[in-house]
Amino acid sequence: MKKVMISIIAWCFCLCNYGQEIIVDFHEEVIRHEYSIADMDGDYVIDSFYYNTQNDSIMFSLSTHHFRPFGLKYEVKENTSIRLMATLGGFTISSIHELETRTEHYKYDVNLNKFRLIFLRHEQKENKEETLYSLDLLTGKYKILLSRYDVEADSMFVYSDVSKIINHSPIFWGESNFDLQNKLLFRESQEYLILEEADI
Repeated sequence: MKKVMISIIAWCFCLCNYGQEIIVDFHEEVIRHEYSIADMDGDYVIDSFYYNTQNDSIMFSLSTHHFRPFGLKYEVKENTSIRLMATLGGFTISSIHELETRTEHYKYDVNLNKFRLIFLRHEQKENKEETLYSLDLLTGKYKILLSRYDVEADSMFVYSDVSKIINHSPIFWGESNFDLQNKLLFRESQEYLILEEADI
């Protein structure tokens, strides 16, 4: 009976925390949902992670590492909130600071035992305009969406949509300082817009 109760409790814990979004708000000093679990390393065994505010690290417990906890450094700016979520085969982390949001999607590389950055997104809002940069590192597709608020329609509308292909070597955790707002990339995209006679 005791084993059954323990199994039920463990099952309930898993159900409540599977894919649960962890929210750490450094401005309000609030942490919501301390743990998130999923099969993060793709071996059909449930893993877990959480954010350690004491040493600014994401702490992992993976079956492929025999559940030995290890941390990956992730420092956060002042007045910033972060959101983390375990996903099937990896995890997602978003950093929100004022009117900017940066989201990174990672997938576990079973051959190298590392988390590889597979998708990057940067959203910026200012003066009723939104700029969205994204990069799919598996396909190399780099995209810029420029949106503006339409008063009459009371909604945002996209007035510029640019895509290009970027050849980039794999990026792993700790190397993810890729700048989606790189001036060279943006300038090249603007030149592309002009050539295509896009409405900007």
